[in-house]
Amino acid sequence: MLGEAGAGRGPLCPGEPRSQGNDRRSRDELKANPPDAVIITTQWRAADIVMEMRREGIAAKQILLEHQGRLIDFWHDPHPYSLPPM
Repeated sequence: MLGEAGAGRGPLCPGEPRSQGNDRRSRDELKANPPDAVIITTQWRAADIVMEMRREGIAAKQILLEHQGRLIDFWHDPHPYSLPPM
């Protein structure tokens, strides 16, 4: 999981309860070892995060986010969090 600041690595992401224990990875680590999937937990920021991943050269086979109680694919499932038109 990429932290907001993108720096460092730690056991928790800001604002998440300790019980969730998600691991976050630095940008450099994600570039060197591309993840199979990225789960975006703040769906209202999904487009921003995907654009930042592109800009930073972070590739993932799949980008997932929660929408209407389901885990959906950012690129293939309908949702209101798409990238803005270019």
